[in-house]
Amino acid sequence: MIPALGYHVILDLYGVDSFTLENHKLLIKKFSEILKRNGVKVLSYEYHHFNPQGISIIFILESSHVSIHTWPENEYLSIDIYVCDTNLDLDKIKDEILEFLKPKEYTLYFLNRGIIEKIERMNNKL
Repeated sequence: MIPALGYHVILDLYGVDSFTLENHKLLIKKFSEILKRNGVKVLSYEYHHFNPQGISIIFILESSHVSIHTWPENEYLSIDIYVCDTNLDLDKIKDEILEFLKPKEYTLYFLNRGIIEKIERMNNKL
């Protein structure tokens, strides 16, 4: 990984059980467990259940946030994991999420946020 202030994992999951995607209690419980098991401190969370379907959940972390947005009618959800604790094993967190949700297909995007080299270069120009 490129040295950075934070890392941003974006997951698009397809073919996920629609019942799971409508169950905010299950999603909050499982994501809380996964985060805690991987050394991530959850400070709080909020959720909204849309009518007729769909859920958005935001976890505020000691090291940033996780957001989850579901579209049960499409068996799809999007997940953003943005952390400033660069020692976390994001691959392990991702693997545990995939094991829980069992998507038929997924796309992963990874972003380096606040690349240290660029910050240092800009600071030297001041």
